[in-house]
Amino acid sequence: MRTPDPWTPPSIPFTRAHVAAQGVTKRRIESAVRSGCITRLRRGVYIASDALPDDPVALHALRAQAEQVAAPTRVASHATAALALHLPLLANHRVADGPVHATRPAAPHARTRRGRAARHSYPAAQG
Repeated sequence: MRTPDPWTPPSIPFTRAHVAAQGVTKRRIESAVRSGCITRLRRGVYIASDALPDDPVALHALRAQAEQVAAPTRVASHATAALALHLPLLANHRVADGPVHATRPAAPHARTRRGRAARHSYPAAQG
């Protein structure tokens, strides 16, 4: 069996498409997740495990960034935006441990999955 070339996972959220040019395969990513070298932030978005923050608020912001990496039209909203803007909240720790809130333009047949993100939509601009 051939030994894979060394690969240093990015310390910012990335997708398989982002690292494919470096020759990183789906199998290599799965292996890196199993070994603990990288951490899955959300479906299809990963980060080097040593880049994960210990602070729950910073981790929440990183998960919000992962939502934007997966779908660039999404923006942080609701309590997630309040945390990112350092606005006063009654319970930062509860918000940080909760789902990431992201808003996107409404799509006619959009589906939402249950999970660690609450996805909201707004009406698309007319004209």
